[in-house]
Amino acid sequence: MTPDANGKVAFDGLELTFTGTPAVNDSFTLKPVSDAIVNMDVLITDEAKIAMASEEDAGDSDNRNGQALLDLQSNSKTVGGAKSFNDAYASLVSDIGNKTATLKNQ
Repeated sequence: MTPDANGKVAFDGLELTFTGTPAVNDSFTLKPVSDAIVNMDVLITDEAKIAMASEEDAGDSDNRNGQALLDLQSNSKTVGGAKSFNDAYASLVSDIGNKTATLKNQ
């Protein structure tokens, strides 16, 4: 990537501005979401407060909505009509690994 006349580089929703003179082998590591859930808390501690029934007054043991959400994990048509969440995630991890290996070999 080459900065514009003001030293700005924009990619994937990030904008960076560089100042000074670049040096050979300058490198930068960006981790915009590395601490995304550091301060995450669980707010619901009573499972009875989670709405999982598919119909109002369906009974205490009706968890059909919860089961439907769980089924999305392995349903082969969930992502783009062709992949499950598991398959899409595995593909994403593989793509990142391949791109990282390619960059390391340049």
